[in-house]
Amino acid sequence: MKTDITTKINGLSPKAKELLAKKVKIALRDNASKKVANNKHIVAYVESNKNIEASKLKENLKGKLPDYMIPSSVYFVDKIPILPNGKINRPLLKQFQQSSISKSKQKATKATVKNNVENKLTKIWEETLGFSPIKTTDNFFEIGGDSILSIQIVTKAKKEGFIFQSNDIFKHQTIEELALLTQSRSVSKTNPTTQKVVEKNTKIKDSLVKIWEETLGFSHIKTNDNFFEIGGDSILSIQILTKAKNQGIALEANAIFEYQTIDELSQMISSKKSKEQSWKYVVPISSKGTKNPLFCIHAGGGHAFTYKNLSKNMDSDRPLYAIQTKGTYQKNNMHKSIAQMSKDYADEIIQVQPTGVINVLVYCFSTCVGIEIASYLKTKSRDTNIIVADTIADHRLLLDKSRLTVRVSFFIKRFFQNPYETLKVMIAARAFLYFRPLLVKISGSEEEKNAVNVMFHLEKLLNQYDWKTKAESISLLLTKKIEPNYNKAIFESWEHVKTGTKKIPMVETNGNHATLFDYPDVEKTAEAIEELMNDQ
Repeated sequence: MKTDITTKINGLSPKAKELLAKKVKIALRDNASKKVANNKHIVAYVESNKNIEASKLKENLKGKLPDYMIPSSVYFVDKIPILPNGKINRPLLKQFQQSSISKSKQKATKATVKNNVENKLTKIWEETLGFSPIKTTDNFFEIGGDSILSIQIVTKAKKEGFIFQSNDIFKHQTIEELALLTQSRSVSKTNPTTQKVVEKNTKIKDSLVKIWEETLGFSHIKTNDNFFEIGGDSILSIQILTKAKNQGIALEANAIFEYQTIDELSQMISSKKSKEQSWKYVVPISSKGTKNPLFCIHAGGGHAFTYKNLSKNMDSDRPLYAIQTKGTYQKNNMHKSIAQMSKDYADEIIQVQPTGVINVLVYCFSTCVGIEIASYLKTKSRDTNIIVADTIADHRLLLDKSRLTVRVSFFIKRFFQNPYETLKVMIAARAFLYFRPLLVKISGSEEEKNAVNVMFHLEKLLNQYDWKTKAESISLLLTKKIEPNYNKAIFESWEHVKTGTKKIPMVETNGNHATLFDYPDVEKTAEAIEELMNDQ
């Protein structure tokens, strides 16, 4: 028979021989697959409390076992099930195997869904941007995308049933990221309530993005951009609150300080946390931690924004709160005296921290407020640790003849060391204190005028304060000065304010009075404050 087959093959044409060879290869391949499918294979069950990869385990076994003994499948179990007779419970192991296979199929299904979404989005991007191929990791704006094209993509994506807005493309700038977002937002069409919540949140985000871009003066703001890191300040935050209110978006006065991204703001609004509440003096910057909090009293501007960088550099276990005055965001009845103001602040502080030593940080204007808070809390049997940030006790002492001599000497030394920088700082300070408020009163916005009114009102209260109140626990945080007598003068001014014989602790830090709470000086400032609190 062998001779007959050989003869028949030899009698075929070259073309026929080629076709026959292909058929033989296909038959051998199919037969091999059937053998593999019908053959038994080794399955390994591994009991381990460590994370082990199956591929590495197989690779390790290759050097110790023959190929036919290498397991084709490896399953990791918490514990090998044992029967009462001491043998392995094989049926239970098989159940675990089936469960693992089911989970693998679920993962594969999710991966398939993700790939299908990516494929559809890729086609939309290529059609809109006008070229191919586009990778799923390509950044939309780096390959020619802009705000107009993003709107076109959103429109086409909606026709495919994808739920996202042009705003989302600014936050998720690759197809890969958008596909994951689409999966997480797979809102059922049969759930109209959930659909409405998503749509409402999206509309709020879109409105806030427009307001932020209009106020800050540039576009392409992402919903996860931090307001203060992209140029925001207290005046701009007030403008945003006003514009949001005009569009029917109700925000509390301190909302942007507490929720510093559009994502956080919109989430807060959607969850109905933004309903009108009574004015709060104490603003949480970071409320997490087990140590006694630090309460930072506002400076002469009345707002809490001075301390926005401080929380990022303090001990992560230290809660941080800022105190803002009335009238910062809208016209209302401001305090008539430092004593009245301090009592209101102290009452809210007690609510936040019912027990333990209360740490109060004061700066510029708020030194007198800190003293009054400590005095009031003493009547409530509460101890207070006042930390003074680079400020003399009574600003009027600066006009004394002896201290005026120190100030002039300090200015002369700074001038000869760096004349340009010294004059620049002096002119900037005078411009801020005198010329800027006058300019705002003439041509400033309503929000700017209100902020200047608050500043003038606080200055009036400070000038009326008599400085007769004393404090028991005072600590000093001072910047290093060229003229050593300058810090000595500050130290002596606080010696007249404190009671008892205990010496005032003093720590020196980097920077100057104006840069204490700005980068990079704020990092050392935070360390110094922690040292002065001494884990209280």
